[in-house]
Amino acid sequence: MHIRGVLTRRLVMVEDFDDAVALYETLFRQPVRTRFDYREKGLRVAQVGQVLLIGGSAASLEPFRATAMTFLVSDLSGYAAYLPTIGATIVRAIQKVPSGRNMLVRHSDQSLIEYVEHDNPNPADDVLGLTESE
Repeated sequence: MHIRGVLTRRLVMVEDFDDAVALYETLFRQPVRTRFDYREKGLRVAQVGQVLLIGGSAASLEPFRATAMTFLVSDLSGYAAYLPTIGATIVRAIQKVPSGRNMLVRHSDQSLIEYVEHDNPNPADDVLGLTESE
């Protein structure tokens, strides 16, 4: 169980979404890693490098504004069991999302963090280069 990567979240209006994706592809000099529509929430989502772009209307983005970061993890269930033992609170239990599964956690420093385990993780996201045995 380890944190594979940390994504900086960037909320953008849906009409600016494609331009924002193109900007970060240019800045990072790499193509988008993940891109999908989250229709149930009225959002468009893309990852370029370590930036998570979330596009939507003002209303659809509002519930996501308080979340500080997204942690990509190797074992979401393991973190769900572990985090309360170090003072974190599970705000929203594990749920299915288009990219895999996620949960929302409030750390003891009051930061709100999304934890995500992708169904098909991109090896480039594993910034520590660890294997599951480490």
